[in-house]
Amino acid sequence: MYEIVRQCVEAGLVKGDVLAADGIIVQARAAIKSPEALNPQPVGKNLEELKKHNEKELEVPGEPEDLLFRKGPGKEANLSYLAHNLLDVRSGIIVGAMATLANGALERTAALEMLKKASPFLPPLSTEEEKRFFLADGNYTAGDFLAEVIETGYQCLWETSG
Repeated sequence: MYEIVRQCVEAGLVKGDVLAADGIIVQARAAIKSPEALNPQPVGKNLEELKKHNEKELEVPGEPEDLLFRKGPGKEANLSYLAHNLLDVRSGIIVGAMATLANGALERTAALEMLKKASPFLPPLSTEEEKRFFLADGNYTAGDFLAEVIETGYQCLWETSG
């Protein structure tokens, strides 16, 4: 993908001064009720498995796995994962993409990873006065995330309306 991004930059299609990120819930092609029989486990073993699963959710995204995920209170839970895109706003060209577990906190992790991977491919700014901007919705407003985005050379702007 980054070879295509590099070619778009060389062709003058990507400026890279305004990037936007967002994740979308993708419903997994899997059944919630499996035809496979469940084998009851002792409570202690189930707690250990749950702890391992929770620790895995906090790891840097890799291969996507589906989880029961709901967009908000009162919404139906589905087996899902998140697909993420980093977009050059001026051209509409996707300069980064990845998938993660269905976990809203991983939207920020994915955005930062895509931003860091795409930045070396982006053209330099033409003047010292020009600034780079990162646009996102309210899910990306965590202070530590914003600090890391600023460290990469971007100013942060986000949508506050629902």
